[in-house]
Amino acid sequence: MVMALPRFAVIQSRDKTYLRYVNEDGELHGFLEFSGEEIVSPYTKFQIETAKGTAAGNGDGDHGFVHIRCCYNNKYLVAKSVSGDSYIIAGADEPNEDQSQSSCTLFEPIQIDGEGGTGSSSSTTTAARFRHVQLGQYLLYPIMSIDVTYRACLVAGLSYTNPEGYDIFGIMDWESLGPLDLGTRTRVSGVLVQRQRRSDGWERGVHH
Repeated sequence: MVMALPRFAVIQSRDKTYLRYVNEDGELHGFLEFSGEEIVSPYTKFQIETAKGTAAGNGDGDHGFVHIRCCYNNKYLVAKSVSGDSYIIAGADEPNEDQSQSSCTLFEPIQIDGEGGTGSSSSTTTAARFRHVQLGQYLLYPIMSIDVTYRACLVAGLSYTNPEGYDIFGIMDWESLGPLDLGTRTRVSGVLVQRQRRSDGWERGVHH
């Protein structure tokens, strides 16, 4: 079954942080990490594009593969090897559906309903895993990694599902985030942000 995803999305971790493009100079520039505190940010918006070519397997039946593009730098998510680990960065200029190449930008979204205590799917938020098609590994928020530098960075790190749910993400529709209920306010970078918990278990932040 092909999973329905929004055209523009925000991706949230189990710990309620948002996936963001790292624009700061330094070792992690261009990486993607779960350190975003604000949903309304140029660094947290991603575009999800349906794969088109037969190389993606769509010629003999739609597998639901997608490409994900970072809207901040207009580059596609692709794997980058660092010390033997495959981190996901926003670094590809064009989508690549050739599964024999390490520069392949195909991902397989897999919908999750109520698994792992992360909240169920709703009309505007979907719980999902993503599998890197060429590597055959699930994307992971490696919060338990011994490498502190990359601990928040998105990585294709598991050939099996994570029992603690750190491979499950909330996919929020950027254009229609839905009703909110009570939350708390925090100040991030001098901006007052309302942390609001949705009825489906996911959260969002709103500027004030």
